Amino acid sequence: MNPTIKTVLVIGSGGVGSFYGGRLSKAGLEVSFLCRSDFHQVKSKGITIKSYQGDFLVTPAQVVARTEDYQGKPDLVLIATKVLAETNLVELLRPLIAPGVKLLLIQNGIEVERELANAYPNTPLLSAIAFIGVNKTGPGQIHHQLHGRLEIGAYPHGWDLELDQVMAAFEPTGLSVKHSTNIEKSRWKKLIWNAAFNPVSVLGLANTQQILTSPQSRLLLKGIMSEILAIANSRGLGLSEELIEQNIRVTEEFPPYKTSMLLDFEAHRPLEIESILGNPIRLAKESGVLVPHLETLQALLKLRVKALE
Repeated sequence: MNPTIKTVLVIGSGGVGSFYGGRLSKAGLEVSFLCRSDFHQVKSKGITIKSYQGDFLVTPAQVVARTEDYQGKPDLVLIATKVLAETNLVELLRPLIAPGVKLLLIQNGIEVERELANAYPNTPLLSAIAFIGVNKTGPGQIHHQLHGRLEIGAYPHGWDLELDQVMAAFEPTGLSVKHSTNIEKSRWKKLIWNAAFNPVSVLGLANTQQILTSPQSRLLLKGIMSEILAIANSRGLGLSEELIEQNIRVTEEFPPYKTSMLLDFEAHRPLEIESILGNPIRLAKESGVLVPHLETLQALLKLRVKALE
């Protein structure tokens, strides 16, 4: 088997999928996109990435509306969809599953890999978390504001050769890409930030700076983060309390920005409540960990979403 990844199909052409797919395309790979609402725009005009690192235009190799329309077999399927109940990834990917195909899942939250791993146990599954500020501003229009670092690990373990191939594919992009030896632990560490800032930003309709300038909000953030740490450590992950202050300090150093969940809320898009709050709450109950902050956030977010219906 040729170890080089040459062809990529991106599923989820929002900010994250378009940015990473675009950087792979810019680095010389043959990158195609699955698009639905902006299919005609992307097919005729490509994807415009406006980035603080330099703007560029992505001209996809193929633009398809259905996975079964993809011509050939991709070496890598980059999945960057939102984690939503209405998205059936198992069925969406079925026409693409074949020997030699690798899956790279770039999504928020925890326990997002299990369904695919169970459905396709013989297909290499790599899991990644993105540290980036990027959003879709219109059909085929992407605004990249901050960073772009990736942490990638095998799920649940193994797939060493395939992981090396994916890491090598990203090398010419110039992005910071780190190998995570424990992707579950990496996901929990990111969730410390996501479970706090994302819901609070929606409930307070506030950007990161506005949240941090309020002493009451800072106290709330610390309470939420403490509960995430407690759940993670009940699973033997050994996360340090220092991560709470570290997450707050790093966010203070960023320019003010709106979280991805707030941007989704303002655009009347579905929110990733389950992967960011629902899954940790379920695991907390299994471990006997009390999480009143997380349960309150989940209830209030669902009320806020319902008010928009």
